[in-house]
Amino acid sequence: MSRKKLCLIFTGDFLLAIVVGVILFLPAAFFVRETEFELFTAALATQAGFVAVCLYRLYRFRRIGFLLPSFFAGSTREAVRWGVITGLVLFVLNITHGMILQSLSGIDLAEYNPWVRMEEFSFFSCLLTFTAGGLLAPVVEEFFLRGIMFGAFIAAGCTRTGVIFTTILFVGLHLDPLNSFAYAMLGLGFLWVYYRTRNLLAPIIAHGINNVVGFIFILIPF
Repeated sequence: MSRKKLCLIFTGDFLLAIVVGVILFLPAAFFVRETEFELFTAALATQAGFVAVCLYRLYRFRRIGFLLPSFFAGSTREAVRWGVITGLVLFVLNITHGMILQSLSGIDLAEYNPWVRMEEFSFFSCLLTFTAGGLLAPVVEEFFLRGIMFGAFIAAGCTRTGVIFTTILFVGLHLDPLNSFAYAMLGLGFLWVYYRTRNLLAPIIAHGINNVVGFIFILIPF
């Protein structure tokens, strides 16, 4: 399968996942709009869209006999070890990037971060939002972007194109132009640890640590 075809396929998949998420969110939007459950509902709908497209893409690949690399081929122990190390390193780099950017631009980045709203949420709403953004998002995004998408590029012998393409989509997924460099850095870090360990558990752990520790810093003043 050619690089061009894979890029077209996954661009379509990405857009389809967003459309599915929007459609799923619309019925609930009337009830949760401008409430503390809006963020959770939107995140959950987006993830449901990606899960639906993941299953569809796996089905289509199986139908045409296109084999993806095994998601968990590498050592679980190594995946856990490198996932933890990578997650902590990326979090520190992410925080450092934010501090430098804020110092140079004078812009309060917290004003543009929708997750900061969790400071004012009730415990139950915080728990739901934390689960969607801190625990579910890393699993869903890593299966789609690194497992299926990057795996397809590897299987087609287009690893470099896969790195560039999936990183661009990861940045675009977060709709945060000010932090584009940070998201590119995170995306490349997750790709690197997956490629190194050959086990999707590694980027899931790294992604989860980055998100969970970020939420802890939001919810608990230091």
